[in-house]
Amino acid sequence: SGGLGLILLQLLSKHQGSNVHVTAVCSGANAEKVRSSGANEVVDYKIASFASQLVDAEKFDVVFDFVGGVESERGARQVIKSGGKFITACGPRMGIGDRTLTCCEWHGWACGLLCRLLKSSCCCCCTHFQYEMGGGMPPLKAVDFQTVALNKGIRAGIGLEVPFAEEPLREALRLVASRHPGGKVVINMER
Repeated sequence: SGGLGLILLQLLSKHQGSNVHVTAVCSGANAEKVRSSGANEVVDYKIASFASQLVDAEKFDVVFDFVGGVESERGARQVIKSGGKFITACGPRMGIGDRTLTCCEWHGWACGLLCRLLKSSCCCCCTHFQYEMGGGMPPLKAVDFQTVALNKGIRAGIGLEVPFAEEPLREALRLVASRHPGGKVVINMER
């Protein structure tokens, strides 16, 4: 239900010629927001792990991860089809980018990520799904972005708009640091 997740939901639901069934994982408080952005089903991670709630569901072709950490990976392993894809924006460490990692922490994260990528690229005996780090596609050109996003009405949700003043900016930064801003935080330079 964050900014990237909501954009991905809209892209998937508006993709022409595909019969995509999307199950989104978020808190129950954001269920309606993700449904209105294109999710067919919603799983509330606060009730129980997403994997335990989806154990009897049909396996998924692709699992997108915007949270990171080994718990997300373990859960994906339980719900993904053999030969499916696990695409992560964060890798094996939850909350990457929250703070500067020590040299040892960074090497641990990088080695863990590299190991997962290598393991998934060799024969099928090591893992039953492909592990991918998001960002591998080339950036969209302006004309591509116009066709893919703008013309289809895909928009990032705005969680908060603040004027360019010290106290509102401090509040905006606190909200962003909470990792639950409810959408993008916009600084209005004209207010």
